Amino acid sequence: MFYAVASMPHSWDGYRRAKVIRLGTVAACQRGITGHEACKRGLGAARGVTMLHDLYVVAFSMATGFTASGIIANLYMLLFPKAESAMARTAHIGVMIFAGPSVLFKSSFKALREHKSSAGAFWLASAVSAYWSLVLGLVVLRIAISL
Repeated sequence: MFYAVASMPHSWDGYRRAKVIRLGTVAACQRGITGHEACKRGLGAARGVTMLHDLYVVAFSMATGFTASGIIANLYMLLFPKAESAMARTAHIGVMIFAGPSVLFKSSFKALREHKSSAGAFWLASAVSAYWSLVLGLVVLRIAISL
């Protein structure tokens, strides 16, 4: 959400008063849209377009990160079932940086289902997993866009 300052007509003191208005884009401010004109014209934030678009980007990034995490975790488990040597344990830590969200969510859900942890611990692990997936998804999308 962008906030712009629009100049109002001169007041009784000769001072110029400023009023903060909500606009969807800076371009709307540059076009001289003030007050409720954005609402009347149905532009930008008045229609909820900018906020909904940001929400879509967050949801898509989170889903992309969780999907990439699941793919990496499953490939790693298929190729290397046990980490026995020092080199394999080091590789395991490196892979878990990317596979962590799905592994964390899987283990927390399993613990909740078997009544080994509380619902609060599950939701905390889910929130950490969601944020981790968001960050991973942003990295994956940045790489995909640059290709």
